Formats: sequence, structure tokens, C-alpha cells
Amino acid sequence: MVRYRTKLLATFLALALITNGISLAVMDGLARHYLYDGYRAKLLSIAAGTAAMLDGDLLKQVESRADENSPAYQQLRDTLRRVRDANRRPDTYMKRVFTVMQAKSDPSVLLVGVDAEESLQNSAHPGETYR
Repeated sequence: MVRYRTKLLATFLALALITNGISLAVMDGLARHYLYDGYRAKLLSIAAGTAAMLDGDLLKQVESRADENSPAYQQLRDTLRRVRDANRRPDTYMKRVFTVMQAKSDPSVLLVGVDAEESLQNSAHPGETYR
């Protein structure tokens, strides 16, 4: 026969474990939410700052792979590279920076505009479908 004190101890122990488990689950969810929001805010700030630096008239001149040698493409690519390099920090590592544009035939399709990447295996060309 189990004594009353043993039952009471087991009940309090189970209650404490359940309460701690629920608290840890809630705190984990909140921490993930705040980390995600902080990271998203950093990226939105970078995107807004970059958009302000880019000349819309130059972006309109880049439509296809044939435009890669144009002065407009070169200037936009250099600006994007400066942004990418300035944001390669331990707290916010930026791997790639590129622009996108809507396809004229289907506005729901996004095409790559200017890509700052030097690596041929990771870079995209103007007019390619954004995957």
C-alpha cells in the first residue's frame, strides 16, 4: 500500500514537470517568433535601403541576357555588390543579392533582373525565371 505522502509527492512532482514542460514550449515558441521577426526586420531594412540606392530608370533598361554588358547593368551590379559586401557580418550574413521583375507575358512570374553574384554556379542571368 502506497502511503499518502508518497502519492502527494508524486502528484506535485508530475504537476511541476507538466508545468515546466508547458512553460518551456511556450517560451520556445515566443523565442522563435521574436528571432524570426528580428531577422525579417533586418532584411526589410536592407531591402528598403537597397531599393533607395537603385535607379529605376537603369533597372528598366535590363531585360535580357543581352543587357549584361550594358553600362546600366554594370552600375546596378556594382551597387548590389557593395550592399552585399557591407552586409556580410556575423549577425546578418547575406549570401546573394539580386533584383527581380515581373514577366511581361505573365505578371505572376518573376524574372531575375540584376544579380551581384560572381560565382557562375550560383549566379542568374537577366530574364531567367526566378525559382
